[in-house]
Amino acid sequence: MGYRNGFQFWITETGYKRSKFSNNKIAEFMNLWCTYVQHSNTIHKSFWYSWRGDFDYGILAGISGVLPVYNVYKAFIHSH
Repeated sequence: MGYRNGFQFWITETGYKRSKFSNNKIAEFMNLWCTYVQHSNTIHKSFWYSWRGDFDYGILAGISGVLPVYNVYKAFIHSH
């Protein structure tokens, strides 16, 4: 991937708020986003808003709950 002046470009806050979008829509976004970042010459890393589900943005529901977006993320990582 290309670097500009020796620096990487990271997207550190992305995602959908669960109270505004369905779990399926958020999972679809995760798949599209991961594919986009994988093929991007500009974005070097990307991070979802909150891992644990804080503030209604995470990919896990509490300590033991898994949301559909987590399964999409996990499957993407395993296949790439």
